[in-house]
Order: sequence, then C-alpha cells, then structure tokens
Amino acid sequence: INVEYMGIILMGVWVNLALFVFGSFVLFYCGNLYVLWTYQNIVNEKIAHSFYLVTLYIALVTVMIEIYARFFSHILSRILYYIMAVWWGFLIYFLMFSAVYYAINAFYSLEPLYGLLIVVAPSFLFCLYGIINAWKIHVEFVNLKIAGFHVPLRILHLSDLHLGPIYHKEYVSKIVDEIGRLDPDFVVITGDLFDGSLKLTPDMVEPFNKLSTNIYFVMGNHDAMVSGLDEVVYALSKTKIVLLQNEIRECKNVNLIGIDYSTKSGYYQNQIGMLSIRQNKPNILLYHVPNVHADELEAENICLHLAGHTHGGQMFPFHIQAWLISKYFKGLYQSTSGKSFVYVSEGAGTAGPPMRILSKTAITLITISSQ
Repeated sequence: INVEYMGIILMGVWVNLALFVFGSFVLFYCGNLYVLWTYQNIVNEKIAHSFYLVTLYIALVTVMIEIYARFFSHILSRILYYIMAVWWGFLIYFLMFSAVYYAINAFYSLEPLYGLLIVVAPSFLFCLYGIINAWKIHVEFVNLKIAGFHVPLRILHLSDLHLGPIYHKEYVSKIVDEIGRLDPDFVVITGDLFDGSLKLTPDMVEPFNKLSTNIYFVMGNHDAMVSGLDEVVYALSKTKIVLLQNEIRECKNVNLIGIDYSTKSGYYQNQIGMLSIRQNKPNILLYHVPNVHADELEAENICLHLAGHTHGGQMFPFHIQAWLISKYFKGLYQSTSGKSFVYVSEGAGTAGPPMRILSKTAITLITISSQ
C-alpha cells in the first residue's frame, strides 16, 4: 500500500477525523448564527438569547451525528446524517438568496413577508429540486475513434459514488443493475468510491460481485480521507474490485494505467515517469483529477484519460469554482491533433449536500473503435 497517499494521511486517521469534525462544527455554528441574524434583520425583531444557545446546540448535535455515523453504520445514523447534509445544503442557498434580499433591500425597503419569501422560499425549492435531481441516474454514451482498437471496446466509467451514510449498499445494487443492462467489457471507477464519512465494510460494495466483468479502481481524495487505507483495502477484500496503485494492468488488449491521488506537487509526473508505458497496446489512464493536459497525454502515448473529481460542479454556484480550478470541467476533451482524449465524469454520487443543481448523476458507457 502506498503510505504517501494524499500526503495528509500521514497525519493520522484520528487527526483527520478531528479536523473534519471541528471544521463542520464551526461551519454549522456560523451558518446557524447567520440564519438567526438574517431573520432578525428581515422581521425587524430582536431574537431572544435562548435562540443563540439553540444554534450552539444544533452545531454540537451535528458533530455528534458525524462521529456517530463514523463508527456505527445503521439506518438511524444514516437518517440523521442525511438530515444534517440537507440542512447544510439549505444553509448554502439561504446565504445566496439572503444576499439577493440585502441587495434589493438596499434600494427598496421590503416588507418582512416579502423578505422571507425572497430568502426562504427559493432556498427550500432549490433544495427540493436538487434532492430529486440527484437521485435520477443518467446514462451517458460516448463514442470515440482511436487508432489501435481493432475490436470495439465498451468501458463502463464510474466515478465519485461517495458511498457512506447517504449512498449505501442499496444504491450500489441500483447502479449494478444498470451496468448489467449495458453489458460493458469491463468497469473502471476513477476515485471517491467511498465518501470517507462512514466506517467501511465489505457489504457496502458487495453488489459489485454480481457483475461478470472485471472492475478496476483508483483512489480519490475522499476514499481514505478519514477512514484510512487499511479500511479501504478491507472493504474491497471480499469483492472483485481490483485496486490499482501506480501500476499498469492489461485488460481486453489495452493497458490500464492506475495512478493514486495525491496533493503533492508533481506527483503524477513523478509516478508516470517511473512506469514503463508500453506502446504495443493502447494505453488508458485512470486518475481521479482531470489536471493532465490532453497534449501531454499524447506525448506519453496515452490515448484516453478517465477522471472525475469535479462532480460537474454538483450544485450551483459551485460550477464556477470547479471550472476555475480544473483544466477540464466535465465531458469530453481532446488533444490538438485529436489523437488523445480526456473524459471527466460528473459522478454517480454527491459530496456534502445530497443535491444536484445544473448537473446530473451519471454513469458513462464509452465505446472505442478504430479510426
């Protein structure tokens, strides 16, 4: 096992968990205080001090839920975690629409009722739509013409399932049933199979064993963020999922190059430089982050890079952030000559709030044939 995975794993699982919980407490407490402060400004009434104690209580309960879900995986912990995640989504849109309220109120004094309608109603509706939209699984079909594929190849690309308190074994079964109907030659999972917020057990990914095809997996930033590498390996131990860690594996007459996620500068270039990339067969890169330029792939004799990580922005307005920090945002990109491609999946799960707005939950069937 690569002990330098992500760099921050070296700090220790317990330190990562403590930082995660503390960060959640601060964000929820500040978010709840902001809701009270905004409500007070809209209705022009001073709120009793006891309500501020309630916000502290809610933030503490949030921390307890996160710790509880981390060590006890059952229906109660999952329900509580889901409610917490939905509230986090509501806070995001409350903040956004309250900014709209303050902008309007600066020029035109609004009645309290209209103020609440501007802030609360759209926040609620955005959350409701986002929750419903996130549970709809879309199948994307991508057809590529690449030299060297004498026999058409069908690859099922999964990414960012974020299995944990929200997406669990039942959701995996739903995904597996859809994969079975598509009948690919093999399946690849390009990171964040696990959310990192729940104790991992083999039964979470057991439905993948129903598939008759090979399944290959590379780590993302969430997989071992809190759980640790040992739990990931244990969870995969009773499945047919093959973990690729900075190595090359041949399958169906192509070379699959699996690279770990890492926060270290130049990590990808160092790892790819240590591998002997063969030119006798087409090379496909499995790497979680879409930050390798397609022209660089072509120079390395890699015809296709499959990635995830961005979630296609997942929730407006985070599309702007994802677009700014990623070379490639979502969908298909190609090199200058058109010989190498990058495909970025929007992901089959969600991180944080279980919502998708201006993005979709997707799995992708990629069919490659010769030029």
